[in-house]
Amino acid sequence: MPSITKLKIDSPGKLFIIGFRLIIIFWGVYLLLATVARYNNFISESVDVAYYHSTVWQLSEFRVPRIWDTPDRFVWGDHFEPILLFFIPFYWIIKDATILIFLQAFLTISGMIPVFLLVKRKFKSETLALTVSLAYSVFGGLQMGYAYGFHPIVLFPAIFLWAYYFVETSQNRWYFLFLALSLMVKEEISFVIAAFGIYLLFKRKKLVGLTTLLAGISWYWFTFNLIFPFFNPGGFGHWGQYGDLASDGLVSLVQNFINNPLLLIQTLVTPAYKVETFFITFGSFAFLPLFYPPTWIMVAPPLFEKLLSSNIAALNGFHYSAVIWVIVTVSSIEALDYWLKKILSLKRIKSQSMLTIFILSFAILMNVYKGYRPYSLTNLNLNFLARASHVDIVYKIISSLPVNASISASYQIAPHINRPLGLIHPLPNMPDQPLENSDYVLIDFNLPLVLNTQEQLVTYLRRIEESGQYELITNQEKVVLLGRKGRSD
Repeated sequence: MPSITKLKIDSPGKLFIIGFRLIIIFWGVYLLLATVARYNNFISESVDVAYYHSTVWQLSEFRVPRIWDTPDRFVWGDHFEPILLFFIPFYWIIKDATILIFLQAFLTISGMIPVFLLVKRKFKSETLALTVSLAYSVFGGLQMGYAYGFHPIVLFPAIFLWAYYFVETSQNRWYFLFLALSLMVKEEISFVIAAFGIYLLFKRKKLVGLTTLLAGISWYWFTFNLIFPFFNPGGFGHWGQYGDLASDGLVSLVQNFINNPLLLIQTLVTPAYKVETFFITFGSFAFLPLFYPPTWIMVAPPLFEKLLSSNIAALNGFHYSAVIWVIVTVSSIEALDYWLKKILSLKRIKSQSMLTIFILSFAILMNVYKGYRPYSLTNLNLNFLARASHVDIVYKIISSLPVNASISASYQIAPHINRPLGLIHPLPNMPDQPLENSDYVLIDFNLPLVLNTQEQLVTYLRRIEESGQYELITNQEKVVLLGRKGRSD
């Protein structure tokens, strides 16, 4: 039987390959430029941009970072993401959150490179390599990650894909480097890395697999038992996303499901949007991982983390799909490796073009017509590429505000206001939330609503008016600036 690496199946013409390459290059450049344009035009949700902008800013000044809108709390008591240290040199040049947006989008989109190189190496087919690379990049949940703004977890796919490439090509030194970088992305990655180590043991990569498993376990112990208790006396504070299931952390979560397995099943499939999340995530790669059970080992941690959540983390929006998607991508390549060898040995495939069409069809169907999509043929809107007049008004107002003034603004606007820690505040998003005693309040009613409804914003303005503490400075094209009476400009 011929080796899979020596089989040459219906290679398309050079013009087709060149065209396919150009499409992917154009697509990557478009995603990059569109992401930056969305941010600069205040269309990205940007909920976490001010948080990380402030964090990197403080790190660049060799300070232990504190949370931007609650300076009495340490960032490392909330999440531990030392990957941010690599952004420090850029902030020595210029302190601008656009750097974070650009680098994140560039790195995430560049994840197509290790996918292409590995698939081409494994299957000796550039067509299939281009297809799988494109399938990785069109997933709506991934696109929404970098279109959302900035979050370190969105860096994980590209970093982990390089780790996967190096372990598959037996370049262990490079693998362990990117393994370490993967762990530095966020504390939760420890579960993913530990599971990947078990999968490598299954593949009989004993030394590498065992080292990977121990690295994941060690990182979990280090972050949850040393880092979080040191910076936050209450320990890790995000078990609440699992509701009462994890009231005492990971141990109580596991105990609850051991004692009541039906509760596990019920939690995984309800509410109904969790089923849609599962369907779109796996369907975007033609459900390939489901047909190769060994990959379920590494799929389980990010899938359970997502579907067991009781909040928006179970959706495909924002940044919450980055981890599960890269694991689905790796699992799909592993499934292809297994099934192509098996099917080709039985001579059941006549053309690799059929496989290309099969994967592309699912990727496009799930993400263009069904998926959670920021860029899509059915929802394509290029208006964000041009700057609206109200955006210019916001920028002019920002440039006119005193350097030492405190400002309350929406999430989209806040990271564009470069001020030291404690001077920028988000608008209240709860009806009973106390008003910030900021010098200025800046609201653009033209912007997409993020964590606020139109009614909440109107109520907020009414509360400000009733307080008698502020006066109207300007109201142009639904851009409102209020100033606190008695402020010292």
